Amino acid sequence: MKTRHNMKKTFFILIFIVSTFLGLSMPAYGETNLTLCEDPFPPFVIGEPGFEAKGGYSVKLLERIFSEIEGVSAQFLVLPWKRCVNAVKEGTIDGIIILSYKEDRLSWITYSDPYFISRTMIYYAPEHTPRIQWETLADLSQYWIGVIDGLSYGPDFGHALKAKVLTKIDRSKDGEIRSKKLLKRRVDLMLENELVQKEFNRKNNWEGKILALEKPLKQTPYFMALSNRSAAVSLMPRIKELIAKFEQQGVIKKIFEGSPE
Repeated sequence: MKTRHNMKKTFFILIFIVSTFLGLSMPAYGETNLTLCEDPFPPFVIGEPGFEAKGGYSVKLLERIFSEIEGVSAQFLVLPWKRCVNAVKEGTIDGIIILSYKEDRLSWITYSDPYFISRTMIYYAPEHTPRIQWETLADLSQYWIGVIDGLSYGPDFGHALKAKVLTKIDRSKDGEIRSKKLLKRRVDLMLENELVQKEFNRKNNWEGKILALEKPLKQTPYFMALSNRSAAVSLMPRIKELIAKFEQQGVIKKIFEGSPE
């Protein structure tokens, strides 16, 4: 009996030594470990599909939020969008890092309050195109406009395309290709999320070469969300409190004005 007790004691000592050597931490009793996902969406979510996010504005904010909730930790996975959505619907992943509001999603997720208002801006290259003043999309009908194929730019832009108010549309597969077209004068204007283009400009030394018109094309609130099939959804009232607190204290503004990495 004593030998069995000693063997059991030795076994747990070995586990502790190995865990310490490998830098592993023993989970605290009662700790809640959450997993949230998103497809690659720099500068909001930075990383490669199938791995943990390396950074991003939204990841930084949610790390700060969950650090304020006692007994809760979170990891942030980068996954293809459809795989992320399906996992959250099933409850095998607890939530989504950043998304816009759609009423038909309420059957499977609970939204936070918005934590960021995204602006889609119209950009031009001052070397080739003068700054344009516009009130309606019809004012832009004479210009070639660069967009990313498959992306929605809001109902107003969609209606202008259907009504053939805008006909000079050039589609690219990603934002960097489209930006290079603008610089090479293959398009006159282009559409992009303000922070996404800010990061493109920073990485490619395009500051001053690609500028935004003053008036945004559209503004979109962004949220995080938790799966209705996850027990973590009970944390949403506290998450909303922290979003309001950080908004009032200027924490969110500071995060989104800093480096995403």
